[in-house]
Amino acid sequence: MISGKKDGTISVGKQFVRTGSSVGVTVIVKDEFLQRIQTGNWTQVFDSNDQIRYYKTINDCLTNDFYEVDFDSNQEIVSVTHSGTYINDEPILSDVMSSTISNNKCTQLDNVDSDELIKYESHRVYVSFGTEIVPVLIEYNTLGDSSGRVYLDTVCTNLNDGTLIDYEDIC
Repeated sequence: MISGKKDGTISVGKQFVRTGSSVGVTVIVKDEFLQRIQTGNWTQVFDSNDQIRYYKTINDCLTNDFYEVDFDSNQEIVSVTHSGTYINDEPILSDVMSSTISNNKCTQLDNVDSDELIKYESHRVYVSFGTEIVPVLIEYNTLGDSSGRVYLDTVCTNLNDGTLIDYEDIC
């Protein structure tokens, strides 16, 4: 088995380990993760004390091909799960990822008197839908209402044709 630590140290052994599963996530072997992470471009995005999420990137844009790696108190890998989407070949890219398209608009939230946009953040990512890799603009709108409540509204736009995509289809 190939094993790894949170600091990036990798060693080779003989044990073959499979991890447990969680809802909507494909279970994989640590060996696959440790071999794939050494090829292509990967970005560490989510980091808690005992978990790191690694996203495959294409031209510095995240994709929905990612691994969640859990560590024990000695920073040894305990389990590895995969998103279930594999992107092995980088697509031929168009100019859409560098375009200035921005909806910067919020969908109407039911029963919310949102009179203030508190924060706006956007990301351009590649999402695999079956065999098609689609460039997507994800816009996060943090809204406040008159009573002090805060809401997050997310708008996802297909940069090829401008259609809206359900955020749940991306995650």
